[in-house]
Amino acid sequence: LAEAIVWIKEMLDFVIFAFTAVLGLVILIFVFCLQGGKKNNTTTTSTALKSQEKIPGWSRPPADEDQGDLKDLSAHGSLHEYLMHRHDNGRCPITTFWWEKQRVVSVCSPEGFRDTRKLTDRPKALFALMEPLIGSSSIQYANGADWEERRKALYHTLRGEYLDNYYPTFLQIVDKTTRDWSTFQLDKQVSLTKECMTMSIKGIFHTCLLSGTFGDGEEIELLTESYHQCFNELEAQLLIGAPQSGSEREANFKKHSAYIHSLAKRVLKNQSGPNANTVHVPFIEALVQMGASEEQLISDVISFMIGGFHTSGYFLAWLLWYLSLNPDVQDCLLEELRSKVGGNRGVKLKEYAQSDQTYMRKIQDETLRLSTLAPYAARISEEEIGVCGYNVPPHTPIIHALGVASKNESIWKDVEAFDPDRFETRKGLEFSPFGVPSQRKCPGFAFAYFEVGVMASVLLQSFCVEAVSTEPIEYSYGLITKPKNDLDLLVYIKPREHT
Repeated sequence: LAEAIVWIKEMLDFVIFAFTAVLGLVILIFVFCLQGGKKNNTTTTSTALKSQEKIPGWSRPPADEDQGDLKDLSAHGSLHEYLMHRHDNGRCPITTFWWEKQRVVSVCSPEGFRDTRKLTDRPKALFALMEPLIGSSSIQYANGADWEERRKALYHTLRGEYLDNYYPTFLQIVDKTTRDWSTFQLDKQVSLTKECMTMSIKGIFHTCLLSGTFGDGEEIELLTESYHQCFNELEAQLLIGAPQSGSEREANFKKHSAYIHSLAKRVLKNQSGPNANTVHVPFIEALVQMGASEEQLISDVISFMIGGFHTSGYFLAWLLWYLSLNPDVQDCLLEELRSKVGGNRGVKLKEYAQSDQTYMRKIQDETLRLSTLAPYAARISEEEIGVCGYNVPPHTPIIHALGVASKNESIWKDVEAFDPDRFETRKGLEFSPFGVPSQRKCPGFAFAYFEVGVMASVLLQSFCVEAVSTEPIEYSYGLITKPKNDLDLLVYIKPREHT
């Protein structure tokens, strides 16, 4: 019996040893196969990507050793129009050209946007023209940890619950415009650009910068004029080159740039000087609390100031312009406003302007698409990246041709028609009006939607807008799209009781 017990114990030890050995072998084989599979997957992915040399246009040398293809770009009138040409109106999803001595890749397809949406760094070279106005320390040029710090400190003040705090200010501004418009003669030709820029300048100053202390009339006209003079000069430099030293062009730019810088200094003094404003202004408070240098603070004030009013201003102007040309759409919107808002100036209007499930939001989106309000953005990667099935080398600027995507005839039916109903269904990355959805998307997109929604809702309940002329107008495509001549967007303002 004792020998049997010993034998059984030895057999159990052997079985346990054998089981452990087999189990270990199985685990080793599994791990080996898993690692091999990963290697095979990596290889497959790598070999699936085509070499950058196969990107359309890659093998083509620059037209000029120093200027690259910028002369060809200039001949097309703007970067957006050149991108339309390079992408063959959207039929070519990826292309490349030379920006001075730097090779640039451009994408216009949802696939290209998807492949690059995680990128947050911006290529400074493509936006260097703005540096004389906004300064080299601007958040526009910030990347990596520097940009991330500023994003966390500032962006939240332009969305979410902060919009609720800005609502009464937007109402005060548009109610003032309503009172002014009620005094207009029925045959008065009104410039939408002037009216909407005035409202948007008040909007950004009174909510985020100077809390109601920025004056009306002459001050706003001076800022508008200085903005136009500076932007027209900087965008012209891309097409015709920089002005000569001591020239009238240079002197004019310096004069108007100096005024914009003086405003930025006034904003900062108003917030942190000995007679600082005691009114709560979340954005400028957050900016000052970052403890940055005066140079950086001025640069960021100018960047957000201009970004805040020229985006919303032209957004609202284009929206009212398209409605003036499409009275049937204007009537449908009025019907919805009367049904969902009525004369309410409280919660109903605020929630309506914030909702993305309204006919107003469809009109806003179609306005952004048709006007190509923001024609392009750009990103850059420190590492090699796969884009549209091609390997793109590290440190290559990648343009997001947003305007090309919004005018791609293979995606949009009747691409030049104003048709808000095309947004009956949710759109994907082919519609990215404020930049491809990512952390680096335009920080003020919610602010712009809300501001324009509030102001358009109030104005259109009180007035009908009719275009003075239905002749096609020329577009000027820069960092923002505007009419070639700001006097082109002329309308008659008619009180509803007269229509």
